[in-house]
Amino acid sequence: MVDVQRRAAAASPVDASHVIVTNRAKQALFNTFTALLKPGDEALIPAPYWVPRPSSVRLSHGSPVITQPYVGALKVTPDNLEAARTPSTRAILPCSPNNPTGLVHDQSELHTIVSWTMEHDIWIISDETYDDLDFRPVPAPGQVEPGVTDRLITVGTVSKSYAMTGWRVGWRSGPEKAVDAATAIQSHTTSNVSRITQAAARAALNGPDVTAGFRRRRGRPPVERRRYHRVVRCSRTSTAELRCRTGTTTPRTVDHGQDPQRLADDVLHLPPRALQPRRSPRPKVPSVHDRNAAPKVPDA
Repeated sequence: MVDVQRRAAAASPVDASHVIVTNRAKQALFNTFTALLKPGDEALIPAPYWVPRPSSVRLSHGSPVITQPYVGALKVTPDNLEAARTPSTRAILPCSPNNPTGLVHDQSELHTIVSWTMEHDIWIISDETYDDLDFRPVPAPGQVEPGVTDRLITVGTVSKSYAMTGWRVGWRSGPEKAVDAATAIQSHTTSNVSRITQAAARAALNGPDVTAGFRRRRGRPPVERRRYHRVVRCSRTSTAELRCRTGTTTPRTVDHGQDPQRLADDVLHLPPRALQPRRSPRPKVPSVHDRNAAPKVPDA
């Protein structure tokens, strides 16, 4: 599928022939793990992470190693990765923008991680599903360090960037040998992507930018954007404050400082409606009696 190959090649410095179109990004990840990992090989998965990643590694006979950031942080550093590395470490799975936090590695942060992987001869499997859902350009591993392309595999999809969650079209790009191995796996499992799905993805790839509306809405005045009550607030210093209703009208404020675990525990144990958005007042709808009543005649 030429359009998808061209889109994937534009996001990573590889030839379009080094791109394989898959049935969603999840298959692209599974094919990659199956092609790269042998029994006992380890894949570092930075936390927080998308839930299917460890299972996909296990199904490919690999061992997922969840790599935790420092307390109070949501991004791993080379120090965190080095603490989790063993002689069996074969790959790392960065995701920027991240699912579920939405955080983005800036160029300097990504460069330190890429340099670390090159030093230890570790594969990078870069999940770039959300790269279009950001208000600034998101750097990719191959852009910050072109020399990493020999051990870089990029995974993408139309699901989020083109609002096509149910169509299941993804892709993976990388070195020729890695792509050939994944192609052989797909050939003997699901084979090609549905022609109807391919046609829909082609229309999306050649159509308007559906994420442009997000950027336009972000530029509106704050009063227009303030439609929901802010229940949880996290600052750049990772200081979190939780506001919820403990009774009928009394709000409670708890300062969690640098302890995100306490914040998560409190949110999970809130009453069912504590995290409901505050809705705007509904306009008054005239009753049947009001609509059928005779119009009032002003006094003379």
